[in-house]
Amino acid sequence: MSIKIQIEVPKRVRKHFWDKGDKEKNYWGAFWALRKKPAVEIDDEVVFTFDGKPAALVFVDEIEPPKKSACSTTGKYKDSWKICWNIHSFYDLRKDKKSMKAVLRELNQEK
Repeated sequence: MSIKIQIEVPKRVRKHFWDKGDKEKNYWGAFWALRKKPAVEIDDEVVFTFDGKPAALVFVDEIEPPKKSACSTTGKYKDSWKICWNIHSFYDLRKDKKSMKAVLRELNQEK
C-alpha cells in the first residue's frame, strides 16, 4: 500500500473538514471534491495535510463522478469528481507523533 494522493486542506475549510457527515450513511467528512478525475482506486490511501503536515488519512471507499450528488449542506460540488470515505477508514493524525510510514505499517497489520 502506498499513498496515492496528498491533498493540502485550505485554511478556510479546516474547521469544517472535521465536521461529521450524514449519520445515516455512516460517513465522516463524506467526500473531497476535485475538478479532475482523481488518480486513485477503491482502498487507496489519501493523506490530507495542514501546512504540509499530515492531518488525516483516509481509505477511498467510492469515487463518484460529476452530476451524481452535491454537498447536502451547501448544495455545491455537483459538477465535481468526489473521493468518498467511510468513518471506519478515517484516521485523525493531528495528535499522532508517529511518522506516516509507521502509521501505514500499523494499519496494514490490522487488515
